[in-house]
Amino acid sequence: EALVARAPSTASYTRLALVDIARGRDDAAVTDFRSALRREEAGDRQSSAFARAMFGRFYQRRGRRALARDLYDEALRIIPDDPLALALRAELEASQGRCEAADDDYKKAIAQSQNPAWQLARAGVCDARGNAAEAQALRDSARAELERQSSGAAFGHRRDLARFLLDRGDRKS
Repeated sequence: EALVARAPSTASYTRLALVDIARGRDDAAVTDFRSALRREEAGDRQSSAFARAMFGRFYQRRGRRALARDLYDEALRIIPDDPLALALRAELEASQGRCEAADDDYKKAIAQSQNPAWQLARAGVCDARGNAAEAQALRDSARAELERQSSGAAFGHRRDLARFLLDRGDRKS
C-alpha cells in the first residue's frame, strides 16, 4: 500500500492485487488489477503483460476460464513470446483437455525460459498425448535442473524438487 501511495503504477497495483489475493481479499484484488490496467504506460510492456497474466491466473483459479483466456491472449498481444502468459495459457488449455494447444504453448514458454516446473507440466501433457518417451526426457531434464538450482538457497526450487520426487514416488532420492 505504501508503494502504491508513492508510485501508483501498473506494477505497484499488480503487486498490491497479489497481496490481496494472498490475504483472501478477492474483491480488493479485482479492484487493484483494474487500477493496474488503467495506469498502463505506453513504454512499459512488461508490466502490462505481467498484470494481465496475473489477472488471468486469478480468474482461472476461480473457474472463470473465458476471462482468463482473454487476459492471457491480451498479454501475448503485448509481448508475443511472454513465457509466463504462455505457460499459464498452456495450463488452461491442458485443464480443458486441449493437449495439442497446451503442448505448443509449453514448448514456446520453455524455449523462452527453461523453467523446470513448466517442463514437468509439459511432461504431463506429453503423457496425455501418449508420448511417454518425451515425457520422461522432460522429467529427467527438469529433475536435473531442479537439483542444480536447489543446491543454492532458493526455497521455491527445493519445494518443486520435493514435489517432483513425491509425485514420482521416488522416496529413496
